[in-house]
Amino acid sequence: MLSLSFNLQAQGWLKYYNDNATQDLSSMLVTPDDGFLLVGSQEDDEKILLIKTDAEGEEEWTKFYDLPGVYYSRVFEKSNGHFVIYAKSTPATTQIIEINTADDVIQDYNLSYYCNQIIEATDGNYIAINESFNTTNDIEVFKFDTNGNEIWSVILDETKDENPFDIIAVSDGGFMITGERREVGTSVGEGMLMKIDENGVKELVSYVSNMNIVRKIIQTQDGNFVYTGYNITIDADLQYKKLTHRVT
Repeated sequence: MLSLSFNLQAQGWLKYYNDNATQDLSSMLVTPDDGFLLVGSQEDDEKILLIKTDAEGEEEWTKFYDLPGVYYSRVFEKSNGHFVIYAKSTPATTQIIEINTADDVIQDYNLSYYCNQIIEATDGNYIAINESFNTTNDIEVFKFDTNGNEIWSVILDETKDENPFDIIAVSDGGFMITGERREVGTSVGEGMLMKIDENGVKELVSYVSNMNIVRKIIQTQDGNFVYTGYNITIDADLQYKKLTHRVT
């Protein structure tokens, strides 16, 4: 069962969808008509699930795409107004589906590796991040075109365990990656920021000692960045402290 709720100043609505199957909602966005596109999975039938609603949460259409082993699906909007759904499945593959606003499928193909996150680059191609498991956990970045053809890939190794969380395109054509760095075999590390250029070449690495992980980041209009993360204090309880910093 999936639910979507909206509440502002104690006024809003709550909707439930497709309550006859085991489902998971993992991503959503606002569509140009002020409705919502919900993306998730239907585990019983191993399908990617898409639900389109209007601004009041009323269901307009529901689509399913077969993907055995699916367990994680997300969506983002492209600069041309299309939507790209990407879903991880076992064994290690990522399904890419591009649809237009009329829910017509424009592209549908499979990548032979996991993608934790995919974004659109400034040139219209795609950038993906993932963890690369070698002797340590490293950050792997892929660039591929809209047909799934790889343009380049790099492994960014900082000699310890690095786990990426977020990636954004920045104004100079490069990319900023957030995540964490940990000593091998430990569970708590420090926040990490990594800047790469448009070809995946590492330009800057910065560590944030008062954050155990840096999660989301945005670029501000003045060209700087604001990022968020948390610090874990282990005592009687596990505490999360949300922090926000500005960096140049």
